[in-house]
Amino acid sequence: MRQTKIMKFSARFSIILFLASTFYFLFSPAPTQAISPTITPTQTKNTTTVTSSTNPDVPNNLHNWTQSVMIEVMSALTCQIAGVDPINPKQSCLGADQKTGKIGFLPSPQSGGAIGFVGNMISVLYTPPL
Repeated sequence: MRQTKIMKFSARFSIILFLASTFYFLFSPAPTQAISPTITPTQTKNTTTVTSSTNPDVPNNLHNWTQSVMIEVMSALTCQIAGVDPINPKQSCLGADQKTGKIGFLPSPQSGGAIGFVGNMISVLYTPPL
């Protein structure tokens, strides 16, 4: 009987100690080092903004800029998959230039992007039955 009372006391004490330390660390300020930023007069702020190629009547805000970025991303994916740029069909897609090892425009007669590549691989690897 005495042993269970001691166990109950130690269990209660452990739980109370855990909860007290948890609340102490939750509500105490985090230790930080006070470092004051030093700004020298020689530093300049870069104020260049990225502009999208939209009509003049389209306001320049985050919502419209995000839509422009999403349209460009979908255009780039379509260009890589189908081999045709839906925004500018006369311009070829970007890709890795085999000669220079850099990103550049692919040759004009495109093979249809990833879809054309898969079609070409099927036609090359297909052996008709005799």
